Amino acid sequence: MKAITIFLAGFGLIVQSAFGQMLDINSPTTDNLNCAISVVPSMDSQELTLYIFGDNGHGYVSKDKCATWQELIIDPVSKRSINQALRVSDNLMIVSGGPENDLLKYSDDKGFTFQDLSLLSGGRVNSISLMTNALVLFHQAKQLTVWDTKTNSFSVVTTHINAQCPEFYTGTSIMEKPLVISRKPSTFLGEPPYYFMRKGVGSEAFKAWGITAVIRDSITSITTTATRDLLSFRGTEVGKYVYQGAFEPGGSNSVPVKTYFPTLTKDQTIHSSFIAPITQTYWHVGGDDFGKNGFIIKASTIIKTVADFSFNYVGACAFVDEYGTRGSSDDVIIVGDKGKVFSNRLDLSLPGVPKSDYIVSDANVNAGDSVTIFISGSEVGILYKVLEVGGTTPIHTFTGDGKSWQFATWAIADKDYCIIATRSEVEVKFPDLARITVIVNIGYDVSDAKVNAQWIAVIKVSGSQKGLNYVLYSLGNQLPNSPSITGTGNPIEFSFEIHESANVTVMVQYGSKTVALTDVSAVTINQIPVPPKSDYTVSDIQVNVGDSAIVIVSGSEIGVTYKVFEESGSTIVAVYTFTGDGKSWQFKVLALVNKNYYIIAYRDALEARFADLAVVTVKPNAVVTVDLNKLAVFPNPCYDQIVVTSAIRTNALLIDQVGRVIRELQLEQESNQFSVADLKTGIYFVKTQKHVFKILKH
Repeated sequence: MKAITIFLAGFGLIVQSAFGQMLDINSPTTDNLNCAISVVPSMDSQELTLYIFGDNGHGYVSKDKCATWQELIIDPVSKRSINQALRVSDNLMIVSGGPENDLLKYSDDKGFTFQDLSLLSGGRVNSISLMTNALVLFHQAKQLTVWDTKTNSFSVVTTHINAQCPEFYTGTSIMEKPLVISRKPSTFLGEPPYYFMRKGVGSEAFKAWGITAVIRDSITSITTTATRDLLSFRGTEVGKYVYQGAFEPGGSNSVPVKTYFPTLTKDQTIHSSFIAPITQTYWHVGGDDFGKNGFIIKASTIIKTVADFSFNYVGACAFVDEYGTRGSSDDVIIVGDKGKVFSNRLDLSLPGVPKSDYIVSDANVNAGDSVTIFISGSEVGILYKVLEVGGTTPIHTFTGDGKSWQFATWAIADKDYCIIATRSEVEVKFPDLARITVIVNIGYDVSDAKVNAQWIAVIKVSGSQKGLNYVLYSLGNQLPNSPSITGTGNPIEFSFEIHESANVTVMVQYGSKTVALTDVSAVTINQIPVPPKSDYTVSDIQVNVGDSAIVIVSGSEIGVTYKVFEESGSTIVAVYTFTGDGKSWQFKVLALVNKNYYIIAYRDALEARFADLAVVTVKPNAVVTVDLNKLAVFPNPCYDQIVVTSAIRTNALLIDQVGRVIRELQLEQESNQFSVADLKTGIYFVKTQKHVFKILKH
């Protein structure tokens, strides 16, 4: 909060407040407030007596700057709403209102007792205005009545009034014919004089104000000082423009200055206006037609908005007489729905820190059930927010009404909740946590399954809890091909492929916890021989000599072992093993000579040989290099190994391209195979006594 600056000026101390700063002031009620009266002695602006009035016939007074309040007994039987309040003198005040403007009361003891005020003419009172300290004007449907408080006499004003005089209520009459009050030189009501203009047929006065839609424009608020009159309009095209018009009596400019508020929505209306006496600043407050979306405007700028209530009245937060005497200030008091009181005067009492010592119940519930947490109390007007511990977004909000309250949530995991109470941006966290402990039912019946190998096993669980996840485990690990199932409160079942006998456990997950159901499901494979399939398609392949050949097998069975055997003459060698995963697979060999491969599938003690053989054929046009002694080196280029053929037993050297001997080669008669997998890519030479062979290593 910004610091308060206090300085001595003439008579008394003046409290200065920052521009646009509006503070939520301590209020005694949650009833809608409609009007207020502030009284500050002209010799000491630090003193303040504040009256507020609203629904249910309620009124309150504070003499200690809103720290404490005393209730006023105004309309205890009918409990009619008080819409207007007028301070006439130090002791005398008048209030009016009611559903049919049928409430009119006065107090001559500073508001502590009220009695009915009966006009001679009778009829409802639409509005009241202070003419001088002794004259009060009552606006009625067909006439204006003046009360002289010094002589306690009434008179009916007839000047400028005829039978067509429209009804008037806080600036707007029925039939859309508002009555405007303006101080003008006149003699019929004494000093200071007043002049009346009404909007109707033949009226020229409004044209001088720049108002052309004379019938349909609606005046929503009127306020006046010794030098200015301020009217707030909502125009014909509702929502397109709402503006203020100010007129200076006796000034050279007869056309008022109009300020537009384009940010107001089509449903928003200015409910009350005020002219600050020293700076002549214009204030407006209001809301929409549904009692929401309130706003405060100062000097044509919206300085505060709220979503859930409306502002109803703005006026001086200090007594200011009609001439703005010494000791007056530009501070304002604003009241609205839900008992809201705001002011830019910084020395008024703000709402205190909310209590936080309420008792909060802890709850044990079954998973998936709804749980209700009870809080033993609340404070009127305090905003309570419920959050998960560690969370930032409230899951429940509640405005205190002085009673206990509760919130409900769905329980699928253990959780802690914290409750934060907020008053005027001051937050207090409750010391007691709302804790939900979830009770998980693990006593469901689980079926045992006996299936043939490679068949689908079905595990049935007799029940489930809503919102919890159920999964299958075996040997401490979740089955990879079995999805989790979210409980619905009904029985559930799992379907999954089974390849060997096993104990399967049904686990239930909630929050970060996982527990097992008490019954374990034993899945047993029937002892019925089921040989593996052997009718898959195997690719045949033709490659250059020395190249890699990749043989593709079109399918496999999960869990079946496949072995690849190489068949070369009378020699049979197992060259590759693969465990089936339900997909196609492949194996790779080096093509040096034509070879046949066959595949055998094994399941337990059963086996099946594939009907289709994998045939690798070396192309006959493969290029080889041969010396005069039938010495040959291939393949060229080479990859993992080279073959050197020789007609005789001899020696050779493998040399790199800078002449270094990499290794010695002992050549036997016929074919010799050497690994070159460890050599770097590049050019190498195989050198004998008579010849040198250049080879390229990839």
